Amino acid sequence: MQRRGCMKAQRDSAAPRGKRRLIVQYVALMSCIAVVLVAAYSAWSYGQQTRQMEEQMLSEARVLEKSVQATWDFIDYEQPNINYDRDGSYNFKGLYCSLVGKSVGKIFSMSTDYQYTLRYTRIDPRNALDEPDAFERQALDSFYREDDEEYYGLVEDEQGQRVFRYVGAIYLTDSCMDCHGGPKGELDVTGFAKEGLAVGDIGGAVSITEPMDIYADGMRTSVLQQVFMVLLVLVLACVGIYFAVSKLVLHPLDALGRAAKQIGAGDFSY
Repeated sequence: MQRRGCMKAQRDSAAPRGKRRLIVQYVALMSCIAVVLVAAYSAWSYGQQTRQMEEQMLSEARVLEKSVQATWDFIDYEQPNINYDRDGSYNFKGLYCSLVGKSVGKIFSMSTDYQYTLRYTRIDPRNALDEPDAFERQALDSFYREDDEEYYGLVEDEQGQRVFRYVGAIYLTDSCMDCHGGPKGELDVTGFAKEGLAVGDIGGAVSITEPMDIYADGMRTSVLQQVFMVLLVLVLACVGIYFAVSKLVLHPLDALGRAAKQIGAGDFSY
């Protein structure tokens, strides 16, 4: 009788242990699934946010480049009015496209709150300050080789900060020939030697640098908020599944276990 009682006590204690083991396994499984899902969603969300940020920066760079081009075209179009006096005599005022474009870019870079850098560059520049850096040289090479009109990407600057770079090609027009046309080597009105270029040739490029810090903080906040919501939904789903499994599976199993014990004890009335 004493041995039979010990075996019964062992069976009774085994049931709670088995139930606890099942709960622990369920929690471990759900935790692993939650970690994998959150990690996958975080990576996907970060990629999506980065692409959206790049598209937004590209759109803003294009608008800014078009604005500079519009200023450039205006000065180009108004050259006759600028350089001819009322009596019809030619009097060069020193107000030409590249000078105005560079001045506008400098003023914009100094005054904007977004810390954009806007400048003019070209191969073999007349001014050493217009010498292209490595990224701008790649852009100009792509313009000449691939006949592209723009070149952009996310890169690291000299300080190791991630920035968005955009370079848009500038094409020469009829009025540009006074300074950049032929005959090659002849001095133009600004005192520089003409390059012997033709209408439609690439005369340089507008280079824009946008710091990512403006968008990175907002992107991280957005990603963290989304990850928190996903994690909250997963936790609530796991809790709901646990109670559903307890009611639909564990409780019936407990009842079945109690019935088996009673029947095993000779109580067939259950």
